[in-house]
Amino acid sequence: MAMGLLGLMNPMAQAAPERARSADSFVDSVGVAVHLRYTDTVYGNYYGLIKPKLQELGVRHIRDGGDDAQFFQKLNDLAGVGIRSLLVMDPRDGIDPARAVAIAKTVAPSIEAVEQPNEYDISGDSNWRTTLKNYDASLRAAFKSDPAVANLPMIGTAFVTFDATNTVGDLSPYVDFSNMHPLRYFPPDNDQNNAAPNNIAVETAFRAKPFGNKPMWASETGYDAGCPGVGTGITEAAQGKYVPRFYLQWFNTGLVRTYIYEFIDEKPDNCTEPEYHYGILHNDGSPKPAFTAVKNLLALLKEPGAKFTPGSLDYTLSGNTTNLRHTLLQKSDGSFYLILWQAAKSSYWPGEARSGQDIYVAPTQVTLNLATRITQATTYLPNTSTNSTGQFTNPTQINLNVPDYPLVVKLSPSSAPPPPASGGQPDLLISSTGYQAASLTPGSPVTFTAVVKNQGATATPAGTIIGVAFRDRSTANGALLTYSDTNTASLAPGASVTLTANFPWSATLGTHNVEAWVDDVNRIPESNETNNTLNQTLTVSNTPPPSGKPDLVVTSTGYQAASLTPGSPVTFTAVVKNQGTIATPAGTIIGVAFRDRSTANGALLTYSDTNTASLAPGASVTLTANFPWSAVAGTHNIEAWVDDVNRIPESNETNNTLNQTLTSKP
Repeated sequence: MAMGLLGLMNPMAQAAPERARSADSFVDSVGVAVHLRYTDTVYGNYYGLIKPKLQELGVRHIRDGGDDAQFFQKLNDLAGVGIRSLLVMDPRDGIDPARAVAIAKTVAPSIEAVEQPNEYDISGDSNWRTTLKNYDASLRAAFKSDPAVANLPMIGTAFVTFDATNTVGDLSPYVDFSNMHPLRYFPPDNDQNNAAPNNIAVETAFRAKPFGNKPMWASETGYDAGCPGVGTGITEAAQGKYVPRFYLQWFNTGLVRTYIYEFIDEKPDNCTEPEYHYGILHNDGSPKPAFTAVKNLLALLKEPGAKFTPGSLDYTLSGNTTNLRHTLLQKSDGSFYLILWQAAKSSYWPGEARSGQDIYVAPTQVTLNLATRITQATTYLPNTSTNSTGQFTNPTQINLNVPDYPLVVKLSPSSAPPPPASGGQPDLLISSTGYQAASLTPGSPVTFTAVVKNQGATATPAGTIIGVAFRDRSTANGALLTYSDTNTASLAPGASVTLTANFPWSATLGTHNVEAWVDDVNRIPESNETNNTLNQTLTVSNTPPPSGKPDLVVTSTGYQAASLTPGSPVTFTAVVKNQGTIATPAGTIIGVAFRDRSTANGALLTYSDTNTASLAPGASVTLTANFPWSAVAGTHNIEAWVDDVNRIPESNETNNTLNQTLTSKP
């Protein structure tokens, strides 16, 4: 498949409706580079920090490499929560092709692709071209000769220098995908210049040449942020704007997947080592703006398991569209997500006279003209929150102020098309799976759950069982572990139901590929009988999970209000998650205070103090304020603070707040 450019036209010049891409395909294009085996850095705090923060981010793909048993265990553990890995196989790590195959088998639940040696043109090997080609050929042959790993995609080496790309020769027989490391684009979405490295489309085409122009991955890209003006450093604010923009722009350009380098600042540093400042998290785990922006963007757009053919949106943009960029996405309920941003310089480049300083970019005024009939439009600014910033009913024209970071416009058509289903039948799929267990040690009872969605055109018949079988596909015959067969209620088109296994499975030692299979005995005729399964990986070991304390965080906030005019009642909500290692004590209040941090003393607006149920590790609960706040004119920085009065001892007492911005005006 040759690469092409997608979604780069100016929508103002559209001659026809634009076809969207699925929202979840964008989410699936997002990855992050980690260093799990660097245990002498913050990555050594895997259970207490790294794993919970990866889950909070919402990313499904990581990139790493190495040869270490504890490292492999962490990879397989992450696979159990839906995070899989691209692994670098590199002779500098002592990994020859035979060992690479053995590693891939060891981390079979985790590995989804293999990357050839990292940036080998700067390895110091004077004969690096020949060494690399021989290694790549042997690596490819070793994998293709073993049926257990033969189907793993192989990603080429990303080169640092342009000369390396020009002179390395033909590597296309050894790869399935091209690769590059497009570092330090200032800004990331400049497609006006016609020479790399200023134009991502041009560099993509250039870097693909040694790989036969096969589709492109970017296994590293990013910015060192936090020490502006030092080396190539930029401000954290600029990183927060550039990172979501390059994910979107490079998705538009046709990249299969892009990995930010990197997840977290590896070590504390007083701006002496730029390498320690590439993270989107600070070294203590607190978020930089880029982490918040990506987390919120993924939360708005994710729709795992959705299978449908996206439609087209008939629209134009008028006004100041000179530097406007966009991505058009759609979810299976028919809602479009038009994402707009300015391709503007948000900070001065390293080396410029004012290096390290942000540039104020005024929002540009753009009018969205809609020919497709829309019943509801909602705007979001994910760099700050997942809460809506505006709503419009039956709009045909919307005036927008587009900043130099993503503005998301959700557009719900008047008759949102259901996911395709032939023959007017139900179509059942598993949208997510889970389990409940006090521990994952041998003999422990494990109760499985599955969320079943009907994405067909008609409801399931009342009185007919919607059953789910839970099988261990890591065994020879896919051993049946347990099942659910008690639900006989009709499931409407588009609706979902959570089904719980009739009885628990008694855990056995090892790593299990647990399959949830809805309607496994074909009680219900469906339009598609091939999409009924979803797998999760679960590891049972003799070592119980680490002991410790709860750790409460606010993962999202929201509000309910008929309007935001002064005097209107506003009821706040907060989703609280326990990312610690033990449950909160039953009978103890999990409280949330809602304060206005835009006032001098952080005025208390309202609070929630009615929930006393125990909150298990990994579980979340939505808490609603006891009474509404009466809106006051102005812009308010609303802070939700869980356990503000310290009723519950926690492993981390510094991560209890989350802020949202809310504007009330007549």
